[in-house]
Amino acid sequence: MSQSPRPPVPSQSQKKKWKPPGRPARATQQASIPTWGQIKSLCHQAQGIASLQGSSASPERVFIAMLALLSCQRPYTGQHKSASSLGRILYFL
Repeated sequence: MSQSPRPPVPSQSQKKKWKPPGRPARATQQASIPTWGQIKSLCHQAQGIASLQGSSASPERVFIAMLALLSCQRPYTGQHKSASSLGRILYFL
């Protein structure tokens, strides 16, 4: 039984060097630390969205719902997003 040849190992000059990420955006740098009330509200909204899917709101699903809520966040305009639009985003849960 013959083994297939191993792929060539890249030399030191061919290896990609790790580069640190760029600086955060100015809005990120100037953002205030979230309050306990904001974190509690985020958890409550995420639990509600995760439970809308008809299955148990497992910690994993709640965490994914939190990430989805944060990624959909816009700068404050005084208007709240509807749960139906976020529900469409989280249909995969």
